[in-house]
Amino acid sequence: MGQLTYFQVHLLFTLPPLLVLQLLYQPLRTPQDTIKWSFLILIAVIYTTPWDNYIIYHDAWWYCPTCVVGTIGWVPIEEYLFFVVQTWGVGTLFSLLTRVERLPILDVRPMSNQVRVVPCAVLLALGAWAYTLAVPGEKTFYMACIVAWITPVLAFLWYLSASYTLRRPLSAILTLTLPTVYLWVVDTVAMRAGVWHISERTSLEWEVWSGMPVEEAVFFAVTTGVVVLGCSAFDLAAALLHTYADVAPALKGVNTTPSFSLSYFGALVRALLAHEFGQLDELLVDDIAASIDILREASSSFYTSSFVFGPEMRQDLCVVYAFCRVTDDVADEASHGTVEERKKTLGEMKKWVADTFPSREELQAGKVETAKGGEEVVKHENPAFRTLGRLLRTKIPKEPLLELFEGYEWDLESKRKVQTEPDLLEYSSYVASTVAEICVWLMLPDTNESCGPMPRAEVMHKAREMGLVLQLVNISRDILTDAAMGRCYVPRTYTSPGELPELLALASHNPPGPALERIVHQNGLSGRCQSWARRMLGVAEGMYEGSWRAIGSLPRGCRPGVRSACEAYWAIGEEVGRVCKEGGNGVYPMRARIGRWRRLWIVLKAIYRPEISWSCKGVGKWVGSVGGMMWAAGVMRAVLLCYGMWQDAHSPLKYTDIDYQVFTDAAKYVWGGGSPYERETYRYTPLLAWMVVPTAWGGAWAAWGKVLFALGDLVAGYCIIRILELRGMRTARAIKLSALWLLNPLVAVISTRGNAEGLLGAMVVGSLLAVVKKRTQTAGVLMGLAVHFKIYPIVYVPAVMVAMNESYGGSVESPAEGGVKTEVDGDEEVSKEEKGLVGKGLAWVNPSRFNFAFASGVTFVGLTWGMYYLYDAEFLEHTYFHHLKRSDHRHNFSPYQLLLYLSASPAIKASQWIPFHSFAFVPQLLLSCVILPFAFAGRDLPGTMFAQTFAFVAFNKVCTSQYFMWYLVLLPLYLPNSPLFTKPYKGLAALALWVGAQAVWLHRAYALEFLGENTFFPGLWVAGMLFFGVNVWILGVVVGKLGGPGMWDKRGLVRKVYWG
Repeated sequence: MGQLTYFQVHLLFTLPPLLVLQLLYQPLRTPQDTIKWSFLILIAVIYTTPWDNYIIYHDAWWYCPTCVVGTIGWVPIEEYLFFVVQTWGVGTLFSLLTRVERLPILDVRPMSNQVRVVPCAVLLALGAWAYTLAVPGEKTFYMACIVAWITPVLAFLWYLSASYTLRRPLSAILTLTLPTVYLWVVDTVAMRAGVWHISERTSLEWEVWSGMPVEEAVFFAVTTGVVVLGCSAFDLAAALLHTYADVAPALKGVNTTPSFSLSYFGALVRALLAHEFGQLDELLVDDIAASIDILREASSSFYTSSFVFGPEMRQDLCVVYAFCRVTDDVADEASHGTVEERKKTLGEMKKWVADTFPSREELQAGKVETAKGGEEVVKHENPAFRTLGRLLRTKIPKEPLLELFEGYEWDLESKRKVQTEPDLLEYSSYVASTVAEICVWLMLPDTNESCGPMPRAEVMHKAREMGLVLQLVNISRDILTDAAMGRCYVPRTYTSPGELPELLALASHNPPGPALERIVHQNGLSGRCQSWARRMLGVAEGMYEGSWRAIGSLPRGCRPGVRSACEAYWAIGEEVGRVCKEGGNGVYPMRARIGRWRRLWIVLKAIYRPEISWSCKGVGKWVGSVGGMMWAAGVMRAVLLCYGMWQDAHSPLKYTDIDYQVFTDAAKYVWGGGSPYERETYRYTPLLAWMVVPTAWGGAWAAWGKVLFALGDLVAGYCIIRILELRGMRTARAIKLSALWLLNPLVAVISTRGNAEGLLGAMVVGSLLAVVKKRTQTAGVLMGLAVHFKIYPIVYVPAVMVAMNESYGGSVESPAEGGVKTEVDGDEEVSKEEKGLVGKGLAWVNPSRFNFAFASGVTFVGLTWGMYYLYDAEFLEHTYFHHLKRSDHRHNFSPYQLLLYLSASPAIKASQWIPFHSFAFVPQLLLSCVILPFAFAGRDLPGTMFAQTFAFVAFNKVCTSQYFMWYLVLLPLYLPNSPLFTKPYKGLAALALWVGAQAVWLHRAYALEFLGENTFFPGLWVAGMLFFGVNVWILGVVVGKLGGPGMWDKRGLVRKVYWG
């Protein structure tokens, strides 16, 4: 392999563990995790960069010049990558380990000053002493620089988070030791290979082991420790903010939604300061702890499964469940008094709920505090009640809580029986559907939107159905358990006369347990209990599938927890069904259970299983799910990859595209420390060569690039499905339309032959998905990356900017009657018509447009500058300028093909002052960059982007089949409402003409290339003009029906087109 490089160190040793950690944690990741990691990475890079430049400048360590890609300042580029990888990896490991710890809010109490202040003083004194020893050229220089640099940060973070961190010793120790020791090993390997070296002149020359200087050991230990403390401080602040934002006056009105905004980070700082200065009521923490104790004792299984949720959601759900347990105990347990006394207690509790919580209408209108009169109403003697009132009074309405008490009253009312199946469902809705509705209020606080294709109102309905399902499972399992308590929820219509009284009599005279099971079996009632249970499970099964699908419209971070809870309950139902199978003669058990290992397997499946439809009983249904379509598309590409390897090995006509040879050759130069442009005809960004570097390792890795490009196809297909769903299309139909891309043989063949257009398509469609989801900065980053990758996506920038109009931000107001005047500076009124061009221009630049433009610009300029820094002018020449000057006259469908061929003559070249093909961009860019986006993007962004791409390719001076990929990826987004789809004859005619025109051109091209005939004129020219004419006609059809009411409604929400 030759000399090990720094980039190879990352590829072989640091990036794989990071990838594994990300894959493990990805299903559990919350927006807060992303913000935490990003913030810590930013701080690490900013704080470490000047220090590292300083010590390299003074020869504390040096690197092999041929082992790095390049430098920024004195520091290798790979070293900056290390700052990111270490911080991200350690942060992910800490988040993963602390996920199974107790709630963060329970560990916020500060410890004594001896624990916090004394270590800080020691650290600062040590840093000051080290500063005096950090003399360049001295033996103590490197170690002193490390200590002087890190101790102020350690002292600050220790003061903030020591109390929190020390209460989580196992997570902190494991996160500190595992990455530190691993990095020691990696550092030893790299130094022994000569990738970098510690200068003996500025080192103490002490070693932990051979090849591991003590300075390096200390560096990795303290930097890992800083990340651990930083994560602790962030988690502490987030826990305080979530818990006290609606409670503490010091935090009133702060931004609690995790985001990269300054207001959110300001809120975190305010929470820490309020905590530090004693402005937060610690009684609330005591109440939360008491609620958790109630939950842990009452339901260890729910307490354990709650770890799957993020800490904030977990805290809220635990508070709700503790309240439910307290109220349920009052209804169930005789220790709380007689039936009448318990009714009275429940009545008082019900009144407290009615007085404390807002109605659904008040909550939706945001009138919680004004309607409820503030903090005084949440006072209660029970900590579970106080916690529920203080934390969730602004998040859940009173109606489902009051319904819960209806169920308790049913239990205590001896005359009220479950007579029919509707009675059973009514009772179940009181005691279970209500809890499910509360969960939806907590998980989907935005009353207008869900996080998936299903509207929020339908998600709420399906959640209540799931509550019915789980309660029916409970009842079918607990027939004997309930009978032992003198209750029976089996509908009388299920039973024969005398059966239920006999069962209740047996249960009242025999202790619960195996004895009761035997007596019931001996009296011939086990079979009847099994029959009743099967019937109730049949009702539940009819609702389970539809309710299960709604989980996909909950926030991503909530889905694993909800799935694991629902699947665990349903597994109990399956166990009951197994025991009660038709014809079974076994004993009906007191309570069917599932084993611990099975429960663990259910949780792991719920977390890591791909999101596919629940019903997969047939291949058709399976392929009709998102996961099934992805698998089908993946298998299709895998087969093509295998066939391609066989054809390459056995046929003179190679399957692999010549472009792939260019990519892989360039990757070999990069792997060897050279430039990708050492490979002739490499006309792409170096980023592409970097991405396919594993192909340089040979063997099976030679297909790495093709696999990567095929994965790009799959990512693009998934984004297509999500965009269609967000615009109102049913998932089943969105999947069918995605097949135009995912199961398109042209697309699959182009990618598996080794063409990177699928990867570019993923960037473009991913950017569009981010626009639709209002993630403007993500959209900008992806767009900047796409433009850097291949310059043509720049045509989409004006379209996206136009689409981000006032409605996009939800700021459109209905005009007042009687004019168009607006108020400026209080009393001064100025009509909109009087605004000058500057004013109109400034008004056009709204926050969304600015964020998108800034993010895309910074990404493009940053990548382009970085590549220019590394590869100088040859990068610009081969990546951009070549394509502007390109004049291929072979393999070109363009109408300019013949003129390009003729102008290739040296005589004609010499006679042209400005080559005519330089003007070919004028109609192309005018149409795709100006006319189409400004005319249509505000009304239909996906359709406009398709039209832009189609026009760009049709009018391009170079047009090859791989360019068709550019608009095929957008075709499923345009097609549903287009006349090409709604009028099949027109669509079939367009397809026939498009394919036929290509066939005519290919016939003439075959005669030229393989038969040696001169078919440039009139053959190829006429064929090219025919194909151009067909494209122009299709473009006219496309543009003729573009438009609509707009992408966004006046609230800024995605307008549901409801294609069905």
